[in-house]
Amino acid sequence: MNGDDRAILKGIIGLSHAFDKKLVAEGVETMEHGKLLIRLGCYHAQGYAIARPMKPEKMAAWKKQWRPYPEWSAGEYVK
Repeated sequence: MNGDDRAILKGIIGLSHAFDKKLVAEGVETMEHGKLLIRLGCYHAQGYAIARPMKPEKMAAWKKQWRPYPEWSAGEYVK
């Protein structure tokens, strides 16, 4: 990720905090994507790093077994 991309992310995340709005990052495909978003202050996401598309009847079983990457729980907010 280049500096411009990071600045855009920080700006969008900052706006969501300033207006007290929940922000959901879409397309989080890797553990590293998730770590970066958490460090920048975005705590809600969807994407292949979390789960592939699935049928509704499989959601309950998935939810019971899913655990985030341990690295995601160690995130820090970066200003």
